[in-house]
Amino acid sequence: MELSGEYRVESIDVASDKKVISLRGGETEGTGEANFNFNGDTGKYNIKVNYFDENDGVGNLKLFQGSKQLTSIDLDKQLGSALADDKTLTTKEIKGVEIKAGDSFTLAGIEDGNSKTAEHARVDYIEFIPVEEITPASEPEQTPIQGEVQSGNNQEQNPNQDSSENLLNYQLVDADTNKAIASIEDGQILSASELQGKNLAVIATANENNADAEKIESVKFRLNDYQQVENLVPYSSFGDKEGNYTGKKLTAGDYKLEIQAYDADKAKGDLLGEDTINFKIAEDASNAQFGVQNISTPNEPDVFLGTNQADTFLLGNEDTSFYNDGQDNTLGEDSYGLIRNFNSQQGDVIQLAGQPNDYSLGASPQGLTEGQGIFLKTPGQDELVGIVQGANNLNLNSNSFEFV
Repeated sequence: MELSGEYRVESIDVASDKKVISLRGGETEGTGEANFNFNGDTGKYNIKVNYFDENDGVGNLKLFQGSKQLTSIDLDKQLGSALADDKTLTTKEIKGVEIKAGDSFTLAGIEDGNSKTAEHARVDYIEFIPVEEITPASEPEQTPIQGEVQSGNNQEQNPNQDSSENLLNYQLVDADTNKAIASIEDGQILSASELQGKNLAVIATANENNADAEKIESVKFRLNDYQQVENLVPYSSFGDKEGNYTGKKLTAGDYKLEIQAYDADKAKGDLLGEDTINFKIAEDASNAQFGVQNISTPNEPDVFLGTNQADTFLLGNEDTSFYNDGQDNTLGEDSYGLIRNFNSQQGDVIQLAGQPNDYSLGASPQGLTEGQGIFLKTPGQDELVGIVQGANNLNLNSNSFEFV
């Protein structure tokens, strides 16, 4: 490992080898980098960063694979100590990273504080944990949830399947265990009985054989009526909390998954590639037919869970407000987005269609989750499009909102 900038080796008794890299002793609010090459085998890995998060500043760590940022860690936890000790030793895990032998990595640290007390961006170690490869779902003897693959009235292979040129590959995972269940391909039919009771998510991973893979900075998912934008790996259809996937129970029915990859955060910049995958969860997978399915449960909101990174919550796009039912005489309580863990200080943003004066903010309607309601103005009764749980001082003209 090659250290540059203000990074140096510091002795810490509770560290795994009693040594860490640290910005202590250099310039106040110094910066540094640790550069190294991966000497393991080519494959998929979970990366674990073991570091100290003291309560005497808000430093930052960023991990890059080549030029691609894998994670950004704000050292802002309150763990009960201003020292590098067993209380402040903590871990961040990045899941499902495709790595080639010899790939270059950079850990960049930023110190925060003054000459007397500071967050020194101390790092104990970085661990690479191999991920067991999942047998493709196109081999039914290896994946019992797989039913017949049907594409209309023929068995033609979808051009998205088995191609080394795909920008992204997709897997269905059990969000409760973070374990992959099967690959997801267009026209696939899965057995509902095998998925019953599981909270599920679809994970997108970059195909290292595609020249644009390193350019991906964000991925936008639309699964039927639910949308999610992911700015950091793992790219998950329902988001994640520090690498632990958030899932939904997907009942029997038809699903349309649309995915777009961009070269900038928040689904902006140039579109690098897009896929549409139709799949079905069926009670009888061998005799299933495709139809229409909506993943929203009647009278229940779509729930958006914030992470510890900067999140974008999509309640609309350039074309429409997602939760406008078109009925001007109703409040729209049966269909809205419920945003949890919103944190404007870490850069969270709510995206809405139109302009600020198209909306109003107010207390959430009686009987619904307490928080601040977002209402779309209509000629009749204003339409509820979202509730930000626990909020009470949002401003439509602040950086917390983005209008498209």
